[in-house]
Amino acid sequence: MGGALVSYLLLVKCREPVRVRVRSKEFEVPQGELVYVGSCRVNCDKRVSRHFSKDKRSFWHIDYLLNHCEALSALLTPLEEAELAKAFEGCRYVAGFGNSDDPLNPSHLFVCDFKEAVIRALRVTHNYKSKG
Repeated sequence: MGGALVSYLLLVKCREPVRVRVRSKEFEVPQGELVYVGSCRVNCDKRVSRHFSKDKRSFWHIDYLLNHCEALSALLTPLEEAELAKAFEGCRYVAGFGNSDDPLNPSHLFVCDFKEAVIRALRVTHNYKSKG
């Protein structure tokens, strides 16, 4: 992998609770600070920048959420998406949101204070780099 950026955290603020419909599923998303874990193997900058654009067609789960809530910041990492999501074990989460390709984690959308989210991401990223 050589330190390539392959996943990211998106810090999202929902000013009120929202109900998000993604194809045939509906998700109840609470008000407050949320963290979304996504993958971006190719063109990470474009994938992440897309989340800050208002002019886009909804495709991924996060696109539907961002029709109601605001993306505030992003942190790119060299970790695999599932490994980054695992760092949020113990946090509340929105079950089944954005993790259809990751059976190891119950969600990729977590209810987590932004400061705590960054600390968790840095800790797991540091452990990854220490192994390499």
